Amino acid sequence: MSPVIVSGQIPSREDRAMGVWMNWGLVVAAIAFIIGDLVLEVYETVNLAVLGMVLLAGGILGLAIDSAAVGLGTAIFLALVYLVIHRRPGHMLPKHVSGN
Repeated sequence: MSPVIVSGQIPSREDRAMGVWMNWGLVVAAIAFIIGDLVLEVYETVNLAVLGMVLLAGGILGLAIDSAAVGLGTAIFLALVYLVIHRRPGHMLPKHVSGN
Protein backbone atom coordinates (compact mmCIF):
# COMPACT_ATOMS: atom_id res chain seq x y z
CA MET A 1 0.00 0.00 0.00
CA SER A 2 1.51 3.32 -1.05
CA PRO A 3 1.53 6.28 1.35
CA VAL A 4 -1.07 8.94 0.75
CA ILE A 5 0.22 12.49 0.77
CA VAL A 6 -2.39 15.02 1.78
CA SER A 7 -1.58 18.56 0.81
CA GLY A 8 -2.82 21.54 2.75
CA GLN A 9 -5.75 23.47 1.45
CA ILE A 10 -5.00 26.60 -0.47
CA PRO A 11 -6.94 29.47 1.09
CA SER A 12 -9.52 31.06 -1.15
CA ARG A 13 -9.61 34.76 -1.93
CA GLU A 14 -12.46 35.21 0.55
CA ASP A 15 -10.45 33.58 3.36
CA ARG A 16 -7.41 35.76 2.66
CA ALA A 17 -9.59 38.88 2.48
CA MET A 18 -11.15 37.99 5.82
CA GLY A 19 -7.66 37.62 7.31
CA VAL A 20 -6.67 41.05 6.04
CA TRP A 21 -9.82 42.58 7.51
CA MET A 22 -9.18 40.84 10.84
CA ASN A 23 -5.64 42.24 11.03
CA TRP A 24 -6.73 45.73 10.03
CA GLY A 25 -9.46 45.46 12.66
CA LEU A 26 -6.77 44.80 15.26
CA VAL A 27 -4.85 47.88 14.09
CA VAL A 28 -7.95 50.10 14.18
CA ALA A 29 -8.94 48.76 17.62
CA ALA A 30 -5.39 49.47 18.83
CA ILE A 31 -5.61 53.08 17.70
CA ALA A 32 -9.00 53.40 19.41
CA PHE A 33 -7.59 51.98 22.66
CA ILE A 34 -4.60 54.33 22.61
CA ILE A 35 -6.74 57.40 21.88
CA GLY A 36 -9.26 56.25 24.50
CA ASP A 37 -6.49 56.02 27.08
CA LEU A 38 -5.34 59.53 26.25
CA VAL A 39 -8.86 60.96 26.37
CA LEU A 40 -10.06 59.13 29.50
CA GLU A 41 -6.73 59.20 31.35
CA VAL A 42 -7.45 55.95 33.18
CA TYR A 43 -3.83 55.18 33.96
CA GLU A 44 -4.58 53.83 37.44
CA THR A 45 -7.21 51.18 36.69
CA VAL A 46 -6.72 49.86 33.17
CA ASN A 47 -3.83 50.78 30.94
CA LEU A 48 -5.60 50.95 27.60
CA ALA A 49 -2.48 52.20 25.83
CA VAL A 50 -0.58 49.00 26.64
CA LEU A 51 -3.49 46.85 25.51
CA GLY A 52 -3.66 49.00 22.37
CA MET A 53 0.03 48.34 21.71
CA VAL A 54 -0.61 44.62 22.16
CA LEU A 55 -3.39 44.75 19.55
CA LEU A 56 -1.19 46.84 17.27
CA ALA A 57 1.65 44.31 17.51
CA GLY A 58 -0.72 41.47 16.67
CA GLY A 59 -2.28 43.34 13.76
CA ILE A 60 1.04 44.39 12.23
CA LEU A 61 2.53 40.91 12.62
CA GLY A 62 -0.60 39.38 11.10
CA LEU A 63 -0.43 41.78 8.14
CA ALA A 64 3.29 41.11 7.64
CA ILE A 65 2.83 37.34 7.65
CA ASP A 66 -0.59 37.53 5.93
CA SER A 67 -2.25 35.37 8.57
CA ALA A 68 -5.24 36.31 10.70
CA ALA A 69 -4.58 33.40 13.06
CA VAL A 70 -1.04 34.60 13.77
CA GLY A 71 -2.19 38.20 14.33
CA LEU A 72 -5.06 37.26 16.61
CA GLY A 73 -3.01 34.64 18.43
CA THR A 74 -0.18 37.10 19.05
CA ALA A 75 -2.59 39.73 20.37
CA ILE A 76 -4.26 37.25 22.72
CA PHE A 77 -0.95 35.84 23.96
CA LEU A 78 0.57 39.27 24.64
CA ALA A 79 -2.62 40.48 26.35
CA LEU A 80 -2.58 37.46 28.66
CA VAL A 81 1.11 38.02 29.45
CA TYR A 82 0.35 41.67 30.27
CA LEU A 83 -2.56 40.71 32.51
CA VAL A 84 -0.51 38.09 34.37
CA ILE A 85 2.37 40.50 34.97
CA HIS A 86 0.33 43.64 35.63
CA ARG A 87 -2.43 42.13 37.76
CA ARG A 88 -0.27 40.22 40.25
CA PRO A 89 -1.26 40.74 43.90
CA GLY A 90 0.08 43.90 45.46
CA HIS A 91 1.12 45.43 42.16
CA MET A 92 -1.38 48.28 42.39
CA LEU A 93 -0.88 49.03 46.10
CA PRO A 94 0.64 52.43 46.93
CA LYS A 95 4.35 52.44 47.69
CA HIS A 96 5.57 53.42 51.16
CA VAL A 97 6.99 56.94 51.11
CA SER A 98 8.73 58.50 54.08
CA GLY A 99 7.25 61.70 55.49
CA ASN A 100 10.50 63.69 55.43
